[in-house]
Amino acid sequence: MLPVTRIQGDLKIVKVNKCNDTYLGATIRNEGEKVIVGRVIRGGIAEKLDLLREGDEIIEANGNDLRGKNVTEVCEILRSITGELSLVIAPLNRSNDKSQMITSTEVRHFRALFDYDPEVR
Repeated sequence: MLPVTRIQGDLKIVKVNKCNDTYLGATIRNEGEKVIVGRVIRGGIAEKLDLLREGDEIIEANGNDLRGKNVTEVCEILRSITGELSLVIAPLNRSNDKSQMITSTEVRHFRALFDYDPEVR
């Protein structure tokens, strides 16, 4: 199940062979008309093969335009595809995503001045 990845401009085209009972290992969410990768599940195909990353937009699956579709519709489309799965992805522009960056000056350490045991009532 080796992926084939091509870059066309800002879009990434990923092709992978998918069996009936195989899941990509990612959650999706809607942001307006867009279908966005919410999380990549550890150990899933998407993580193992580095297919998707959080924040990526999935535009098409095997020629089906996913924009404007809700999460349930997208899941049904992806679930119904067997054999070669071709995804058109608009990767999140990580170089401009300052929310993902943490600098050493932002790290703060705190010391608790009391003991806390959640088992004690």
